[in-house]
Amino acid sequence: IRDRCDSYRKHRNQYDVLKINMQEFLSMTHSMDEMLARLNKYLIFDLLDCYENTVRFRDEKDLIQMMKDIYSKTKRSFVILIDEWDCLFREYQHDTDAQKKYLDFLCLWMKDKPYIALAYMTGILPIKKYGSHSALNMFTEYSMTDPGDLAEYFGFTEREVSALCKKYEMSFEEAKTWYDGYQLIAHRQTGDEIYSMYSPKSVVEAMLRHKFGTYWNQTETYEALKIYIQMDMDGLKDSVVRMLAGINYNKKRRNMNVLLRQCKNKKRKSHICVVRAADMGLFDKDN
Repeated sequence: IRDRCDSYRKHRNQYDVLKINMQEFLSMTHSMDEMLARLNKYLIFDLLDCYENTVRFRDEKDLIQMMKDIYSKTKRSFVILIDEWDCLFREYQHDTDAQKKYLDFLCLWMKDKPYIALAYMTGILPIKKYGSHSALNMFTEYSMTDPGDLAEYFGFTEREVSALCKKYEMSFEEAKTWYDGYQLIAHRQTGDEIYSMYSPKSVVEAMLRHKFGTYWNQTETYEALKIYIQMDMDGLKDSVVRMLAGINYNKKRRNMNVLLRQCKNKKRKSHICVVRAADMGLFDKDN
């Protein structure tokens, strides 16, 4: 990115960064109100620690006003990085009031605020809209099924893996057999560009251990998959056997976005299993 982006030097070291792992705050608290209160408290502590001697604050208990004061005084905006932004939707999946409080907080904190240069959030669920609430519609969303210009940054590219194999004296053809699991498409004005995407976790482990193996799926549990397979909904067990035998999942060619929407219907457990298995890297997602 550095070599290809003209604005890299212009923006380098020009912003203060607030990095938040939302899962940590969720794990430390027992309610949405408590989580948001603790998040505010910790962020305010960091801002005071950094700016107390240079900025006069109107209200040292108001996070948003403090960031406005900092920007007004220094003209220096913030980059906000939030990891696992959607974890609370798994914890409070039936508590719409808690979800609304969380989304309202993020919207009030970040939407149309001059003190923010960039807000970058990662997660599994879509960012723009969740349920009937669309408070975060200011984001541009990038996903495995629609990666945009970021396709080549979702994992290791074939060129990068080839270079690593050469450096660590490993077989590139064997690495390709083991880890070439996804094809992502970047739609450009000059035409579509297809990237073969490799799991960084698996490639790094293989290079460092000098041994190919199933490293990525060791970070996930198979229990959720096992339940659905044993139920054998919609001939699911037979489909899994066919996939393990190397036969494409093409009985009805499905788009992954459609599968994700259908997962909301709890009766379609086979769809849930397919998406879950793809997320765990058990077979290729070829749209």
